[in-house]
Amino acid sequence: MNSYIKGSMFIILAMLLFSIQSVFVRFISLPLMQLLAVVFVLQFVVMLAIVIRDRNLLKFPQPIKLYPLIILSALGNIALTFSALRLTSFANAMFSHYTMPVFVLILSVFFLKEKFHWKSLVAIVISMAGLALLFQFGAISQKDVWGIWLGLGSALAYAVNLTVYKAYVAKNPLLRLMFYTNLGLAVLALPFLPRVIPSLVDFGLMAYLAVVGGVIAVLLFLKGLKIVLAQHAGIIAYIEIVFTVFFGFLIFQETLHMLSFLGGLLIIGSGIWIIREGAKTI
Repeated sequence: MNSYIKGSMFIILAMLLFSIQSVFVRFISLPLMQLLAVVFVLQFVVMLAIVIRDRNLLKFPQPIKLYPLIILSALGNIALTFSALRLTSFANAMFSHYTMPVFVLILSVFFLKEKFHWKSLVAIVISMAGLALLFQFGAISQKDVWGIWLGLGSALAYAVNLTVYKAYVAKNPLLRLMFYTNLGLAVLALPFLPRVIPSLVDFGLMAYLAVVGGVIAVLLFLKGLKIVLAQHAGIIAYIEIVFTVFFGFLIFQETLHMLSFLGGLLIIGSGIWIIREGAKTI
């Protein structure tokens, strides 16, 4: 298999696992910050159990100066996304959040020195059109406006996280990067840990989020990012929202309309197109 296609498949599989998280989160009764705190600490425990077997992985990622940006942008992405979802509709929050590839395209050119590809911009426009068709938008209130701004903030944080990670994956073992990111998130999360032991069901769901979403999915995504251009990775990541909408329909009987299917096809089509274009460079 072409290595670029293989890297893209890693990202798609990671997006599938990320999308499943949105299903599990709805069944957890803990407040948001307590939920995230438990998940972050569990992720760190899992990563510690993995890296402790190889002391070489305990060396700090190089260069040191930019690494705190990965931790802060990861936290900002998660916190701002969930805050947006609480202030505005799912459609408004996700549409603003998935302006992320626009920011990635800009950052990849100026920060990573990737060559600007017009086809990437065209693919983003097609995907955004698909996203607009996928959702039904209602009237916009002042509360919605704040939610949309938070969604845009989460998009920028997501883009910074992806871009800086791309700069590190070529020079550092992936498990080392994940270990120190989870260490930072766990430390920041400690004040929010629940004072009461969660129920067995909640704990089991959070353990799934930590192991599958926080470790396995992230590892797959970074493996893909090591191969795929950052600007292409952002476009391929649009598939997450298609998976999320599908699970919402399948499990929660959320309504889909005919334009939703057209929107999904546009997103999938632009992703396939950009993967094929990237594969030609290998």
